[in-house]
Amino acid sequence: MSVNVLQKQRALAERAFTVTQLELAVWLSQQSSAVSVPQLLSEQVNHTPEAIALVFASTPWTYRELEEAANRLAHLLAAHRVGLGDVIALLFDASAQAIIAMLAAWKVGAVCLSIDSTLPDAQVASLLDDAAPSAAITTTAQATRLADHHLLVIDIDDPVVNTSYPAHALPHPNPDNIAYIFPSDTSRAVASTSVWEIWAALLQPPT
Repeated sequence: MSVNVLQKQRALAERAFTVTQLELAVWLSQQSSAVSVPQLLSEQVNHTPEAIALVFASTPWTYRELEEAANRLAHLLAAHRVGLGDVIALLFDASAQAIIAMLAAWKVGAVCLSIDSTLPDAQVASLLDDAAPSAAITTTAQATRLADHHLLVIDIDDPVVNTSYPAHALPHPNPDNIAYIFPSDTSRAVASTSVWEIWAALLQPPT
């Protein structure tokens, strides 16, 4: 796992940064001390809880709604002993749920592996074999694709997620935790630039 992470970090470092990546890097460097993405988002929630954080399929999500949904999912992960350093596969279409799942994983100190749901089953299986995640978060529509793999599968559409777990935040994770891993063949996963573009928009205060 350590070797794979280092290889992926080196491969990523060799790429050119997009404008949004640079904007996020500059903004983060201006913070007074190192903080994690969950902490930065929590601070934004405290500042503008009812501001619109994102819109998917014409449905708006406020910063408070995004934070509370991620907190509930994070409590579910913690209840299943998923935590620091564990790899969590995220199998989603582009959606607000994908953002919530990523944030929840970071809240428990886990490492995200985003998998494009349009990939064929064989490529999804190859990614899972390579990364050896301890859990996966997905939707009801995609969950059957993970049934034959030996890992905890969490269906984010399950009403239990929103009714059985608290909305308050867990302690903030260490900002030095590994947040994300990329396959060496990046065509098999969600485009890397999209990850940073999403968080660059979310973490910078609305104007």
